[in-house]
Formats: sequence, structure tokens, C-alpha cells
Amino acid sequence: MKKRVLLSLFVAIFALGLSAQKKKKYDYGPDSVTCVQNISLYEENFKMKAYKDALPSWRKCIEVCPKARKSFYINGVKMYKHFIKEAGEDSVMKYAYVDTILSIYDMRIKNYGQKAYVLGRKGVDHFKYFRDSNPFESYTILKEAVELGKEKTEAVVLSTYYQAMYKSYREKKVEKADLFTEYLTVSDYISVNIKSLSEQIETEADEKKKTKAEKKKTGYEKAKKNLDEFFIKFAKCEDIVKIFQERIESNPADFELKKKALKVMNRRACEDSDFYLQIAEAVHAQEPSHESAYAIGVMKAKRKEISEAIKYFDEAVKLCDGCPDEPKYLEKAGKAAIAGKQYGKAKGYANKLLKLEPNNGEAIIIIGDAVRFTKCNDGKAGNYAQLWLAVDYYQRAKAKDSSVSEKAQKRINGCTGSFPETSEVFMLGIKNGDTYIHCNGESTKVRTR
Repeated sequence: MKKRVLLSLFVAIFALGLSAQKKKKYDYGPDSVTCVQNISLYEENFKMKAYKDALPSWRKCIEVCPKARKSFYINGVKMYKHFIKEAGEDSVMKYAYVDTILSIYDMRIKNYGQKAYVLGRKGVDHFKYFRDSNPFESYTILKEAVELGKEKTEAVVLSTYYQAMYKSYREKKVEKADLFTEYLTVSDYISVNIKSLSEQIETEADEKKKTKAEKKKTGYEKAKKNLDEFFIKFAKCEDIVKIFQERIESNPADFELKKKALKVMNRRACEDSDFYLQIAEAVHAQEPSHESAYAIGVMKAKRKEISEAIKYFDEAVKLCDGCPDEPKYLEKAGKAAIAGKQYGKAKGYANKLLKLEPNNGEAIIIIGDAVRFTKCNDGKAGNYAQLWLAVDYYQRAKAKDSSVSEKAQKRINGCTGSFPETSEVFMLGIKNGDTYIHCNGESTKVRTR
């Protein structure tokens, strides 16, 4: 072991001598010999996970040459987390180690920058250890990290930031209205990353980079799911409407606030108030967006103004142009088209939705509904064939998407009650189980009551 350390030390000093003749790569400080000696000792012990043995030389490195290696700070956090684990939950030393970890993050920022990224890591660790005792400080750290990093902020940082913010709200240190507006900010940053990573995965030829992008995308998707579930738990529509109504009434010229209010109400599906339509129309008049078009479409549909609803849903889809809400808009448009007896249009929306989400049961049901209510006048069993084919779609919806099972089964029951009797199909020269070609060219099976 001693020979190994001495050999490593010799190699390190020799390398230092060579690097002095070339471009300077590391800052070994005024006492470069002491720095290199301690780097060698610390790194050798660290590699063998002998963290207690590595600690004295690591501390000396931090003291004499803090800018020599970024890994000092990365590995320092790793060592102290190991000490925390060994100390146990009830140990007096635990929080002394935690304070050291937080100081290491500060030293890393001082010597290597990357403030947004490192603050994010610091905030996540602070919340891990102080979520119940001091979440507001975690929130303060994470807020600065998100404000600096914006859409480049890591998924875990965005998710933890919102949790810390909610905990701070519970301690009456954050306003509820801020929870609503910050939800939009965090959600938008997550969506930007999911979209860009999806595009990278589609075009990436390097398998390692592709795998890395897929892993990152999964992290952001998990963060989005957690964020949405968390938001829905506490965000009540009456609170959302009340808070934004008060704010807008006190500052009616604040257009950005109106846009935020509309986005929050759309996300939480707060669609039953006059305020919702009022804000949607105000936003749409000044700056038409997919959010405002969708909101007006929803209210028109509720008022049975189906043609108008379809027009606005169609506009929402066009203005969306690949936005995260496109599946929702296509589904609403398809259902409105069914209600308006525009069955061809409904199938068009549903097929676009299936291109985005191949297992979307709602889209398959929309196609089933369109088939069921479109007359199939082939002079034979066409009026029955539309029921048979519709049932095929409803069964497919059940198989693909368990969330629509009950809805699909009700439609199946509604169709089977209108199936022909055996004698009726016999007169047409067909029998139960035979293949039958529907008017649109699709194949189905003959079924009787």
C-alpha cells in the first residue's frame, strides 16, 4: 500500500513538472508540492472508499489549492453523505455533516461557478434534511437556482422547488397565489425539456447519447406527473377563481396576469365560471392563443353552441402546433364534432390524436361513435354493420386503455341490444360469425342477439 501511494505521488509530481512547461491546466496554488502530495493521498484513499483516511488530505487540498480540482467538491459531498449514513438518524454528528455538505456547495460556487446548477443541488439536499424543520430556507435556495437556470434547471430541482414552496405556504411564508403562478413557470420549464429531449431522441444516431437523453426525459416526465398531481391536490377552482379575480380587478390592465390566470384555470379544468369565459375572450381579443381558443370552445360546447365550439377547438389545434396540450384539444374537438353530427371531422381529429398517442382509448371511442352514427346504406345489413364495426372499436378501446373500460362497455351494451336476430341475418344469406364488409371498406363480424 505504501509503495503504491509513493509511486502515485512520484507520478503526480513528475506530471506537475511537465505541465509547468506547457499550458497551465490546474491551479495548484502557491504551495504546489503540498497540493500535489495531498491530491495523490486523498485520491488513492477515495478510490478505495477509505473515506476517513482520505479526509485529512482532502481538507488540506481545500485549504492550499481549492481551485486544483472540481472533483474535490463533488467527492466531498459524496464522502460526507457516507458519514451521515454511518452516523444514523439520531446522531448529533448528522447535522454537523449536513452543514459541511452545504458549505462544500458554497465553496464549489466560489471556485468553479455554475451557480444555478450547484445551488439546485444544494437546495435539493437542504430540503432532504430540513423539509420539516426549515423548508423556507430550502425554498429560498431553490428559488434562486430556478430563476438563474430557467429551462436548463434539472428535473429533480424543479420538482423539489415546488414541494419546498408548498411547505413554506403551509407555514404562512408564501402566498397561495404564488403557488398558482409558479406552477405555470415550473410546468413550462418541464414541458420545454420534454419536447427538446423528444426531438433529440428521434434524431440522435449515437446510442449512448440517445440513452442519456431518454433517461433525462423520463426524469422530466416523472417531475411533470408529480407536479400535476401535487397541484391538483390543493388547487381548488373556487380558490383559483377568487384569487385571480381579485388580482385582475385591482389591476385590469395587467395582460400577463390574465394569461397566467387562463393557463391555471385550463390546467385545473376550472371551466364553470363566467370569469373563465371573460378572461378567455379578453386574452383572445388581444393575443389569440391555443389556451384562449380552447377555453372559448369549452364554454361554447357547454352552451350547446356546437358549431362555434368546433371552430374554436380547431383554432386551438392549429395554434398549438405540437404543444403539450394538443392531445387534449384534439379529444375535445373530436367529441364536439360527434355532438355536432360531423362524423367525418370527428374521425379526422381522433386519427390525429392516435398518431400522437397510439393507445388513447378516448380517440378510439370517438371513431367508434362516428362509425355507429354514420348511416351505412348498402342495401343489405349496413345498418347493422355500423353497430358491429362500432363494437369492434369499443372493444379495441378497452383492450388498449383500461381507463376507458367502463365507458366503452356501456357503448357495447347499447349496440348489442340493437343487434339483429338470427332469422334476420339468415334472410340476408349470412350467419353469426361471418365476415362482413362495412360501407367504408373495413371488415367486421356478423353478430346477432
